[in-house]
Amino acid sequence: MQKGRSDLRKRGCGSRPCSRASRGKGERSRALLGGLLVMFLLVGVVGWPDCSPAVDGTLQWAYPTGGNVYSSPALASDGTIYVGSNDTKLYAINANGTLKWAYTTGGSVSSSPALASNGTIYVGSGNGKLYAINANGTLQWAYTTGGEVRSSPAIAANGTIYVGSGDGKLYALYGPSKLANTPWPMFHHDRKHTGRQP
Repeated sequence: MQKGRSDLRKRGCGSRPCSRASRGKGERSRALLGGLLVMFLLVGVVGWPDCSPAVDGTLQWAYPTGGNVYSSPALASDGTIYVGSNDTKLYAINANGTLKWAYTTGGSVSSSPALASNGTIYVGSGNGKLYAINANGTLQWAYTTGGEVRSSPAIAANGTIYVGSGDGKLYALYGPSKLANTPWPMFHHDRKHTGRQP
């Protein structure tokens, strides 16, 4: 009897015979611990998996203009997208891809618009003019330079609008409002042209 009990202790079952169920539980526990060890080793090598939503580049919408679009869009705080086209128009497009309005200039619009804090949109045109357009698509004013205005306006902290022209001149025009505080108010995002959001 003493020898039998000693054999049972060596098998890890104390003073009672090892049942088939208890042996199965032990094997499952060892397998689970082994699996966890492998998982932690893999995490240490490759890191945790990225469970963030996939960005797959699926098309949301495309709005057709009547010409080539070389202008970079500007984004207003209400989601409106402003962009010029070589069909002579500045477009205001809603965030869902529908047309809000289109303003016709006298030349191609490859200039990228700049948004002021009072809602004014400044953009150049191939007819030599810098346009100031209200947020509802009506003309506020237009300044005529001596050449095509393909450059993109910049708005200073005091409201001054700077723009270059094909006549070889840089123009500084008075404006009442500073650059708008929107997701993307001008070409390259800000006055320092960082090209990134803060």
